[in-house]
Amino acid sequence: MNELNPDFRLIPCWKYTPASGSFHIGQDYCYASISSIVILSITIITGRCFMRRLFLVLSLFFVWATVSADEIKRPGEPEKPFSVSIGWYTENISYGAFSGDDDFSGYALAIGQVFSDNFDGRITFYSLDHDDFSSFDSEGYDMVLHWGTGLASQGFKAYIGGGFFKETWEFIGIKQSFKGMQVNGGIGYNWNHIALDFILSLRNPDDYEKYISNTLLIDTSVDAYSVSFLLSFRY
Repeated sequence: MNELNPDFRLIPCWKYTPASGSFHIGQDYCYASISSIVILSITIITGRCFMRRLFLVLSLFFVWATVSADEIKRPGEPEKPFSVSIGWYTENISYGAFSGDDDFSGYALAIGQVFSDNFDGRITFYSLDHDDFSSFDSEGYDMVLHWGTGLASQGFKAYIGGGFFKETWEFIGIKQSFKGMQVNGGIGYNWNHIALDFILSLRNPDDYEKYISNTLLIDTSVDAYSVSFLLSFRY
C-alpha cells in the first residue's frame, strides 16, 4: 500500500500528517473555503453580469492562492504575499474646452501580490456610475506595479508606480472603450491580516482627447485621474 503524500489534501480544510498518521484541520485551507463561500454568496445576489463574473473569478483565485501560498512558501519570502481587496473607486475626466466634467464613482475589487518589502503588483476591477446620469456607466480594470517601502511588513507603507488601464463607458446602449498607461502613488497601513490603502492614479488622456475630437469635433486638452480607497485581507 502506497504511503500518503505529505501534501495530500482530503478536502480543503484538512491536511494529512505522515508523522502522526492522522488528518488535522489546516487553518489556511479553512480560510480559503469559508471565504470562497462568502464571495460566491455575494455573486448570487449581485445584479450585474460583470460583477458576477468578477466575483466568480476572485473566489477561484482566492482558493488557489491561499493553498498555493502554503505550497510554494520559501525562506525570505513575505509571510503574507497575497491580498484580496474591496473598496471605493472614483474617476474624474475634465475637459479644457468646456466646464463640464465626467465624474464616476462606485465599487472596486482587487487582487494583489507582494514580492518583497519594496515591490508589489495589483489588478483592480471597478464598476462605476456617473454622478449625474444614472444610465451612464463605466466598467474596467487597471494593472499596476509599485515600488516603495513597508509593502510586506506591518506598519506604514508608501509607494509609487505605474501600469495600464482599460475601461468601457456605456450610455443608453452606446459603448466606447478607452485604454492607456497611468502612474500611481499611494500610502497605507498593514496590520497582521488587514491593510488599508489610499491610491491616486494619473491617466494618459490621449484616448479621451481623441473621443472628444471625433464626436464633438473639438480639439481640447483632457485631465484624467482616479482615486481608490481599499480594504484588504492579507494571507
